[in-house]
Amino acid sequence: MHNLFEIRDVFEKVKEPQQTQCENCEKNHSTRICQDCSVFLCQECAEIHQKWKSSRNHKLVAIIDIQASVDEASMVSLKREFSCCPKHPKNVCKIYCETCSELICSDCTIRLHQGHQYDLISDTFPKYKQEILASLQPVKRHLAVVKKALQALDKREKEISDQKVATETDIDEQINQLQDSLEKRRAELKGQLDKLTQHKLKSLAAQRDQGELLHTQLTSCLEYVEGSLQTGTQEEILEMKAPVLKHIQDMTAEFKPDTLIPEEEADLLLISDDIPDLNRACCEVADVVEEHVVCDDKSYVSGEGMKTATVGE
Repeated sequence: MHNLFEIRDVFEKVKEPQQTQCENCEKNHSTRICQDCSVFLCQECAEIHQKWKSSRNHKLVAIIDIQASVDEASMVSLKREFSCCPKHPKNVCKIYCETCSELICSDCTIRLHQGHQYDLISDTFPKYKQEILASLQPVKRHLAVVKKALQALDKREKEISDQKVATETDIDEQINQLQDSLEKRRAELKGQLDKLTQHKLKSLAAQRDQGELLHTQLTSCLEYVEGSLQTGTQEEILEMKAPVLKHIQDMTAEFKPDTLIPEEEADLLLISDDIPDLNRACCEVADVVEEHVVCDDKSYVSGEGMKTATVGE
């Protein structure tokens, strides 16, 4: 582990113990970190790691020792500890090979980096620090652009949310106006219905009164005559015969059954031939669209809402 970013990653992980899961078995909590492999290992995997031929010489560091002093000062110490030469573990890397772009020790210059361009880290660092800082300029410019874009997105999201609220209010107002008009028409239609109903019922009520009167007269005559025939003497019946027959003749002569036929028809109904067109008109009363969208033959929402809607021609 000789890369600054790898060291920083280790530094951040050991500050969060819950993130230090064994990267080999992925089951146990890690207790060691391999300096050479840059992996977190549990106790069992660490022991196996040191038995393998390819990793028996790797240096393992206890995480608990790192966690006990995780601060900026320990970060410096950690960097120093992990700056050992991978080829010569006993040596500290104090030289930077510009040819290979890696840290090396003095022993490396003899064979592995013979003939390469290298210099002490302390002498090389200022130059490459400036190079790195210069390389950040496009990043800073891009960051400024992204920040500005995010601000614009925040502003646009708020504008759209505000427009949604305003347009919902306009929708409610327009639909409420339609509902008010329909409710007014409902009241008018029911008023017409009540008027026609009262007229019909009044006419039928007059016929009912006439029929009930006639029913009473006929019933009274029938009961009187039948009662007299049952209880009266022969003399009394013969004596009343002439007036009774005349009364019956007068009643039957005046009887007009046609006058009892209902004069009013049960023919109340709602004429709704235009209802389909009305329903279609309600469905097409408005549209909510983007301002740049052109709608033919429909009103559309523009700007702050339906108050500024125009009708396509």
